[in-house]
Parts: sequence; C-alpha cells; structure tokens
Amino acid sequence: MAYFAFMGIDRIGSGPVRERSRDAHRAHLRTRHADCTFVSGGPLLDTVAGEMVGSLLIFEAASRADVERVIAGDPYILADLFVRTELHVLHWTVGAPPAHAGSCLNKRRG
Repeated sequence: MAYFAFMGIDRIGSGPVRERSRDAHRAHLRTRHADCTFVSGGPLLDTVAGEMVGSLLIFEAASRADVERVIAGDPYILADLFVRTELHVLHWTVGAPPAHAGSCLNKRRG
C-alpha cells in the first residue's frame, strides 16, 4: 500500500457547483472502496478572501489506478468542478498515521 495526494483547483466562479456537490462528495469519501481508503484532506482556501478554491485529498491505496477509479466517481469530478487536477505518490514522513509510519522521523526512540 502507498499514499497518494490528489489536488484539484476549482474553475473560476464554480462556488455554486462546489456547494451543490459538497454533501455527495463527502459521502463518496466516506464510502468504503476496495483497495483505496480516504485518509485525510480538505478544501484549499484563498489566502485573501478565505474562499474555497480547491481540494487536497490523501488516499492510501494498492495502486495509482485504484485511486484514479475512486476519484473518477467523485461528485466534484462528475460536476466538472476542477480546472486542473494532479495525483502524486506521497512519501509521508512527518505526521504520518502511526500504523504506517515507516520513516525514521516517525519512530520513537527509547
């Protein structure tokens, strides 16, 4: 299993689309998906107005294809909310969930 970070940047003026799709988006993330688990995430905010301008989501999955499959069914994707998306493997070192802390930065010293 590996971690993946997804980032989606909203289309300009898409606030109403985000608002209409939000509950379904959250329900989709809470749904159990085979070989892909939503771990953490939330909206990206404009630094001036504090308005939502995107999403950052972290998944744990067996493969990139598993994450892509879950993302493809996300209501935000289906509503064409994002102007741009990125998906990357995340080498989570600092602050990783304890059960998955593989870095020496996360190991307790006796």
